[in-house]
Amino acid sequence: MVPLRTYSREEVEQYIALHGDQHQDDYTVAVNGFPHKDWKRGPRDLKLWQSGSGRAIVMEYHLYETKRFTSWLCAGRKSVLQGFGFRRVDAVSEKLSGGEPAFPVWIEKHLADRDPIQISEGNHRLVAFADLGIPYIPVFLLKYAELN
Repeated sequence: MVPLRTYSREEVEQYIALHGDQHQDDYTVAVNGFPHKDWKRGPRDLKLWQSGSGRAIVMEYHLYETKRFTSWLCAGRKSVLQGFGFRRVDAVSEKLSGGEPAFPVWIEKHLADRDPIQISEGNHRLVAFADLGIPYIPVFLLKYAELN
């Protein structure tokens, strides 16, 4: 994939992780309720929702430096590792160490400048990437397709 390029779901199907039950995937989970509101933005988010009515939701591919997630990792790591979450992180780490593809973390583009960044999908992956010392994290930024 090419950083900064926008892709449709069909173009990147192989990079969309399936969930354990195989009935849902990252795209389905991440777009549920898209776009989410950022209460600090108020009316701007309402305009984003209105402007996207009827348009496809697409992904813009990026590689973010791991340090960009420092605040999220400090705040979110504990909740991700609760219960059996640590097993999911270990499983992802094992797959990545074994050379399997790194599925992207999902973020809504209009929320990407928040600190900490709000992750739509891929929390366990993010922790695994950071724990393995991977310097750049693959990211899909969800957004509406451009008008032609």
